[in-house]
Amino acid sequence: MREAFEMRLCLWDLQSPINIGMILRTAEIYRVPVVVYDRRGVFGGSAALTTISDFACGALQRRPPAIYGEERRVREAISGRLFATVIAPDAQPLQQTMIGADDCVLVGNEYDGLPDGLLAAADTHLMIPMPPGYYPKPQSASPIDPARSQKNAQDGMPSLNVAVASAIIMFEVFARTPGAELATVRSVAPRVGSH
Repeated sequence: MREAFEMRLCLWDLQSPINIGMILRTAEIYRVPVVVYDRRGVFGGSAALTTISDFACGALQRRPPAIYGEERRVREAISGRLFATVIAPDAQPLQQTMIGADDCVLVGNEYDGLPDGLLAAADTHLMIPMPPGYYPKPQSASPIDPARSQKNAQDGMPSLNVAVASAIIMFEVFARTPGAELATVRSVAPRVGSH
């Protein structure tokens, strides 16, 4: 059942099972349905699926994403207004953006972001404001894509991990939703062994 404040989140070609798992956990908490474009088959590998499940903390089983391997099918699943996350000075800041129940926020590949065709199709380019700076990423001892030789598209530009950026966006949309329960954190299930 969709709730009134639910936006949708589309993970476009993410490669890290850790990032995917953390996003699924956050999406479950904020009640955000997730659509995944998995052209690399990350969900098809047992080790990767175990990592996704571990970092999703049960969200993968309780609130599984819609997973597609074909771009055409993903585009059909994400109809409505599209908000493409970008790192660009002319993008609309998140805090000035109204994202509604039928809207979909697109987050892109850890190295390359979103493809040009998808950016052109988006209704709004969205950014999370960050202070200026230069933050080059050193070579990783355990890269997401060990076969990759070129640097990521944002090398040195202020940027956030895709799971962190997704969490900020989901929280911001939830926090501005009328009727959102922000004041109380509680479990709705009884604790084991409580009297």
